[in-house]
Amino acid sequence: RTFNYTSGRDELRKNGIPDDYAAALLDDDYMEKLVKATDVLNGQRKEAMSRYVLLQKALLAFFILQTILGFWIALYKTVLQPSFSFDMQVHLEDVDMVLMLDASNHMANTSDRQHAAVKTYSNYLNRSMQEKRSRTTQEVIEMVKKEKEESRTMFQRLFGLGSVEDDHELEKSVFLRGGYLRIATALFNSEQVSKLHSLTNHLERQEDSMNKVTRAEYRAHAQWFSAMEECENMIVATKKKEPRCREAKRPGEKDCGDFIDESDCPGRYCMWNKQKNVCKKKKPLCRKQFCVIIGDSDALCKKRHNPSASWQQKISHVCNSELGQELPGLCPVMDLREKFGNPLEWAEEMKDCSVKVRSMLDRPNKHMTAEQEEKQEKKDEQEEDDIDKLNERHDIQTMMMFTVPTYSEKQMRLGNKGFKGFVEALDCHIISRSATRTTDRGVKWFDEYYAKGDGDSECLQFIMETDLDALVGKAKATSKLLQSEAAFDKTPNPSKDYRYLLFMGLALNLVFYFGWTTLMRYLHNEKMRMQRIMGVKKKMIKVTKTV
Repeated sequence: RTFNYTSGRDELRKNGIPDDYAAALLDDDYMEKLVKATDVLNGQRKEAMSRYVLLQKALLAFFILQTILGFWIALYKTVLQPSFSFDMQVHLEDVDMVLMLDASNHMANTSDRQHAAVKTYSNYLNRSMQEKRSRTTQEVIEMVKKEKEESRTMFQRLFGLGSVEDDHELEKSVFLRGGYLRIATALFNSEQVSKLHSLTNHLERQEDSMNKVTRAEYRAHAQWFSAMEECENMIVATKKKEPRCREAKRPGEKDCGDFIDESDCPGRYCMWNKQKNVCKKKKPLCRKQFCVIIGDSDALCKKRHNPSASWQQKISHVCNSELGQELPGLCPVMDLREKFGNPLEWAEEMKDCSVKVRSMLDRPNKHMTAEQEEKQEKKDEQEEDDIDKLNERHDIQTMMMFTVPTYSEKQMRLGNKGFKGFVEALDCHIISRSATRTTDRGVKWFDEYYAKGDGDSECLQFIMETDLDALVGKAKATSKLLQSEAAFDKTPNPSKDYRYLLFMGLALNLVFYFGWTTLMRYLHNEKMRMQRIMGVKKKMIKVTKTV
């Protein structure tokens, strides 16, 4: 209700206004102070209400940001994280190769072609190693891209999340180790073995060294045995400075035997044995070492001074024969024979080089009993994972690249019994097959000999051709001997943790805030409604004073 009163005391008393209140209403000074005090209080209440509204807005903004942050952390550490992490490793075999060039007297006329062929061969192998590094790296990248795409969740695929990086980004994360070729070059003949340069991956050193070689260094005749010895010495000297084998396992990483499940077995340095259901350490990756002898078929195995009477009788028999008369170079005077050895070659002499080839490979004599072979196999199996034992071994592979003047001489060499044994020491086999050729008397059948590797594979350790260019062209296939190993580990991503979903609980603060304010508003409205029902009313008195 609104009451309008005049300023008369009687009228106020008549309408039930108490005298004290009426006196206050009629007091000008008091009313002025009351009005001013009321304005001050109204201003304070208004300011307090503004602060209250601002605080509520700040709380609402804080809870909204807190909710967004909680959801972002939860999604980032769970759904947005890839399920697996990939440790990309590319381990390639390093290669040390010593090229021993035949520097006998009769090779002087073709020394320029010999040097050009050796440079071509070296450059080709070097490019092959570089291409292998790039190709193997790309293979790992493609494998990882495929695995990452398959490991994407349905949520990531639906919203286009967790997309696979491009090749350039993936290549930065590839750990590439090894895959380098080092070459040393030397000349050999029966007088001396001259090292042109030590092992290096800079082929400019090879070219500079070979450009300084003169024809005067081509003398006497060639002997393979001394070339093998010097080649072995050069490689062993390097092996003492740098261990030949290395493990992919990094310091501090778990041993392979600690992994129980196949999915946990890291493929980078371990392998899963399905027969025994155990995680086994991979065989260490070792540097390949090659001794490559490049010459012709006129070389001998080693120098012989013919100490026995039987050898003297054999030599005299040949020298006095018709063949000895036609080829006087086969029978030099005794002084030259003592200095350079006997130029005649016998089948038994090739055994010395065969034994040397096997010893450089740390292989026992080939002629072993079945029991000895079984024991040797068990010993090799036990030592194949022992990096210290592997580093003690030389494991130098010998490769022979020969030129022969004619096809007939090639067949004569390959058909020689002693030469066959030597080729077998190089892990190749001389096989014969029936062939035909047309002569003046018609078609003639004959046995043609050729070298084969294990099974039907091509023999890469022994190459014999009638032309130097053809020899180098076929020798390029030896790049197949340079193996590599590429691996990557697919392990559960440690950054992905579903416990971070608890951060979504931060949204409960916002829910509680809205719930609490809604409840307070509801209770206030209910209170006002109950007051109206109970008849509680506010009185408003408007006072005016007429002067």
